[in-house]
Amino acid sequence: MLCTKDVAGSTNQVEKWYGVEYSAEPFSDELKRRAGEPRHDVARISKKTLHLPPPNRFIPKDLSLLPAPASPQALPTKIFEDSQNEVWFKRDTTFLQPKASLRVMVYTGRVFAEFSKEFVCLSIWKELFANHMKELIYMAELANLSLEQQVKADGMELKANGFNDSLASVLEEFLTVLATFSPEERQYNTIVEKLRLDYENELKQVPYQQALVNTVVLLLSHEKLKPQDFLNALSRTTFAEFLEFSRVWLSRTRHEFLFVGNLEVEFAKQIVTTFTTHLAELQKNGPALTKEESLESRVVRIPHGRWLYEFPLALESEVNSVAMAYYQIGAATDPSRESLTHLLETYLADRAYNQLRTTEQLGYIVATRRRAWRQVLGLFILVQSNVANANQVQTRIQSFLDGARKEVASLAETEFQKYIESVAVDISQRDLSISEEADRYWKEVREHQYVFNRKDVLVKALKALTIPDFIAFFEEVLFTNRSGLEVNGNAKVHSEENEKKRAERLAESADIKIVRSTEWFRRSMPLFPDYQSLL
Repeated sequence: MLCTKDVAGSTNQVEKWYGVEYSAEPFSDELKRRAGEPRHDVARISKKTLHLPPPNRFIPKDLSLLPAPASPQALPTKIFEDSQNEVWFKRDTTFLQPKASLRVMVYTGRVFAEFSKEFVCLSIWKELFANHMKELIYMAELANLSLEQQVKADGMELKANGFNDSLASVLEEFLTVLATFSPEERQYNTIVEKLRLDYENELKQVPYQQALVNTVVLLLSHEKLKPQDFLNALSRTTFAEFLEFSRVWLSRTRHEFLFVGNLEVEFAKQIVTTFTTHLAELQKNGPALTKEESLESRVVRIPHGRWLYEFPLALESEVNSVAMAYYQIGAATDPSRESLTHLLETYLADRAYNQLRTTEQLGYIVATRRRAWRQVLGLFILVQSNVANANQVQTRIQSFLDGARKEVASLAETEFQKYIESVAVDISQRDLSISEEADRYWKEVREHQYVFNRKDVLVKALKALTIPDFIAFFEEVLFTNRSGLEVNGNAKVHSEENEKKRAERLAESADIKIVRSTEWFRRSMPLFPDYQSLL
């Protein structure tokens, strides 16, 4: 099968349902002959012959466990730090398997002053490099080794899980692949077309997903683009600009490492040395990225009151509207407030679902979630409805909270302790593998909090809470000191009703203010410190 724009106009059939033009023809005698003599034909075309797969260098040769340490290590410790690297390490004494997990974050600087163009180039680079890594990933998977590379706004993240004897070789191979990566214009054009189609489809995402994207864009700088903003930047980006980005992006870096598993400290240090040496050669031994040059991303500090942001749903045939009420809580640096946020989510989730979905039947999707962006806590209630406009749904969410306010005032101790126990069980879930344990510790390293015993800290803070503590928190977050953001997306069928309901709400509630635009909101509002900063 060949799928390409190059055959446009030369097809002879049209698909019944979607109107796609195509051609279908039987195999030619020449193609049958070539398929019957693959060894000869491949050699004639590519100067290669068919052969057995190459030896898989990632298959482990040593499956032995290290001797038990005299003093088991309970939590990760920093084993090395210099001007460019920070290395955390934890020897496994729980799972007792010949396996390990490696996490690496390569921080990069900005190439373009315009974030939208930077984000587009990051997206293209990610797709192109993923294609370049396919053979490496395939060979790693055959050796029961997972290798995952992600490109983020602040750099590149690498995760490897598998037999500890394979880690050094897979990392060295990754660096070799990175060094040989040289984007070609034809591949670039293919990826640009793929991304264009992907983001055009994002414009038609289900409403609740669009609401989440718009909330992230409103609250965070340098994190994500709206689909249309991405498409606009994509159309303005040239291959020459992308080549410049590829040349500069990894030219100056700094690194964080985490090793967890059946490993010795010296082995971890050796891998770090290999990594930095290879990368320095690629960078032609240029200066390291300083902490001050790392990307800053700050969260909008929502003033007290309610801020209303509305966006149109692009799909004309969409029958669902969406309303999301987000309540900002503040920095996740206090274990008590973090525990209270867990508790509030648990207390409201089932109640909201039962009231807004089951009883009022506003829609099939009703969700209550806590969320932390850059260590700033918040909680949202989201409803996707095919029977009510977004502003009407917002009034129902507020009515639900008014009812919950009366209920919480008479909360009994026995019921309260059931919530405490439920949240404690959720927080205390055991890691089921070395990889899960590594992910939990890596979150602390990436967010630069280093509270590796966070489970214990949160449970301790949780069990010290009282009913008055919870009621005071409920009142503060949802009523007396509310910092709320309402994000509404309206289907065309609800637009007229929504206009009327919005006018009613603005006339009745002086604390509701309109968000003029995303950029206006981000530039007009105060910001939280960057709690995940390297500084």
